[in-house]
Amino acid sequence: MTHQEMTKHIRTRIKKAGVKARVIAATSCGSQYIKVVTPSYEARWTEEETFQILLIAEANRLTLVRGMPIDRFTQNVLAGKTQWDFYMPVA
Repeated sequence: MTHQEMTKHIRTRIKKAGVKARVIAATSCGSQYIKVVTPSYEARWTEEETFQILLIAEANRLTLVRGMPIDRFTQNVLAGKTQWDFYMPVA
């Protein structure tokens, strides 16, 4: 799946989960990643919304920075964030 296709797929899955978010394809220093951002500056995701976002990313084999796996510990430590960056697996 290409970067754009994965971004579209993640966007669709997050929308179906009922989470309001902006999903953006981004590239930096040769790394392709998918940015998931709250819909407005003041908005914060609930614990359930954060869980859904991380579950969708993990199910699609996305990782955090430098291949760091997504797990339950990550969700608890990084709760309250307004932006998540998920990296595509290296082929």
